[in-house]
Amino acid sequence: MKRVLPLARERGSALLIVLWALMLLTFVILGLARQVSRDLEIQAEDNNSLEARALAYSGAQIALHPSVTEKTPALMQEFEGQRGFKAALKGEGGRLNLNWIVAGEDQKKIEILKTYLANRGLTFSQREAFVDCLMDWVDPDNERRLNGNELPVRGPISNQPLQDLSELKLIPACDPLTSQADWDKDFSVLSQGPIDLQWASLEVLAAIPGVGEARARALIQFRAGPDGEEGTSDDRKIKDKAEAQRLLGLSQRDFEALGSLLSLNDPTIRVISEGRSAAVTRRIEAVVVKQGNNPQILQWKEY
Repeated sequence: MKRVLPLARERGSALLIVLWALMLLTFVILGLARQVSRDLEIQAEDNNSLEARALAYSGAQIALHPSVTEKTPALMQEFEGQRGFKAALKGEGGRLNLNWIVAGEDQKKIEILKTYLANRGLTFSQREAFVDCLMDWVDPDNERRLNGNELPVRGPISNQPLQDLSELKLIPACDPLTSQADWDKDFSVLSQGPIDLQWASLEVLAAIPGVGEARARALIQFRAGPDGEEGTSDDRKIKDKAEAQRLLGLSQRDFEALGSLLSLNDPTIRVISEGRSAAVTRRIEAVVVKQGNNPQILQWKEY
């Protein structure tokens, strides 16, 4: 039987220890490398996030300039390294201002809202509850309407005009609308009130008494210009209410009956600016009144 000398055993043990230490060191180095890589990725993403936000600010600042319109080429810019921004201006007056609709309980205005809600699929009872609960929410008293509610359910009743559209989610009767995708796309609390025919969507136009979908499409087709697509360089402006009347195909009497419900060129504008740096995007939405040389910012949100 071959004997293993003590020196050989010691050398073998030392070799195992060295190998174990090398393996341990390798794992430590790999771990550190992964951590450094993660840190670099996080730092790069943070840098891209900051740059995307700065680019979104750039687009918003250009859009806020008094002389800039929705057709100004500088609203879209691209730079090297997958960086750039795109800003757009849209008339806030094309949306239904809920505070304006329920103020004074004018049945003509309320009927526009009910028709719009019907076109969004709400039943008669749902529409009645929506409107009554909304009016109970904004009025200063505690008297409950027939289909309304003056008791706190998801929070205290506001008893003042809506400050933000998100308040509708605190009103249970609004669930049939607020549970839908893009439920707020046609609503506002910041416009001057009357519906701006230059900016109103098909759904809003179709809810105006006497208009309907066919006449609404005819007006939008005119606004879209020769290419038939809104938001492009060949879009057309409605000159005045007389032209709006002609485009809607309404008699002068019917159009005049709508009177204060309609407007053109509401100065309240929604600015949407998106900045991009590599795969990171940041967005700013601002609602401003563009009159004179100093736009008044009514709302500013960053995403």
